[in-house]
Amino acid sequence: MFCTLRRDVLQQTSPSIYGSGVVGVALFEKHMNATDNPVLKIETLSSHGCRAIGPIFEIKDSSKNMLHKVCAVPSSSSTSASSSSKGYSGLYNAEMSAAGSLRYLFERATQMERDLMQKGQIFVGASCDAFDDNIDGDDNVVLGSILGVDGKDGNLALGMSNMIRPGQRFRYFIRDQMDARERLYRRLSAYKAKKLSQQLTFPDAIRGKDKDMSTGSPTAPSAPGSTYETIGVLMFVDALRGKALYRESDWESSQVKEFITGGCVPVSGIFTESEIGPIGLGSQKPTPTHVQSFSTTIAILSAKSPSSSSS
Repeated sequence: MFCTLRRDVLQQTSPSIYGSGVVGVALFEKHMNATDNPVLKIETLSSHGCRAIGPIFEIKDSSKNMLHKVCAVPSSSSTSASSSSKGYSGLYNAEMSAAGSLRYLFERATQMERDLMQKGQIFVGASCDAFDDNIDGDDNVVLGSILGVDGKDGNLALGMSNMIRPGQRFRYFIRDQMDARERLYRRLSAYKAKKLSQQLTFPDAIRGKDKDMSTGSPTAPSAPGSTYETIGVLMFVDALRGKALYRESDWESSQVKEFITGGCVPVSGIFTESEIGPIGLGSQKPTPTHVQSFSTTIAILSAKSPSSSSS
């Protein structure tokens, strides 16, 4: 459903309501300059709110979005080994059905984890790199929902068909409030640190005309001679987050206001079923974009200042 006005929600005959299809917004500047010096910039951040549980699994057999056979594998990464290797040595390299791996996990889960699993608050986190086993839930993981379980054949239907292929490694994840808070905090802190670093990299920005809303310091341009200022922030938040996760209203938006805008730039957004965004913090190079679950995707809009456009 897409509504242009709040009152449209109460009017089912409104032309602004759509029951199917896709509604998109295109931002276009007729006299836009080269891509390295655009009139409008959009930077994106993504952060999920799940904690990894159980060992790392490798897909042995799959088709489309169906997971058939898997086996647990040891981790060669020191960061993952501490949390994924304990108590699972007897399970390694033993092939089992996908549903069997979920059953194995449920039998060894805590009561709190079982409650979340029974409520459907369990996800599959697949590594973007099939050979990367550092699946601790950071920048290299795409989260997808479990759509269904085939009790007869032991298959799992996943909401991430593009990530399901033999050799792919994954872990199970459950909803976790503290993890969600910490991950979002790290994303926003890293973004702010990157902006401060850019201010030191471009000396012209130090004496620039635009100010960072949160620090009062000049903003750093993406190209020499150009200055940008943040004009707005859009948030796309999974419907299972928000107050249902944090037990308080507007927690995420308040953090975005503090770290990115300093409370001086409008922040708006919507709740969604799935989110589209890059993995990790992003960099000067393009980052992979994926459909994710239980995540928050933040779009930061910055416009070239009038003084830069005229110079």
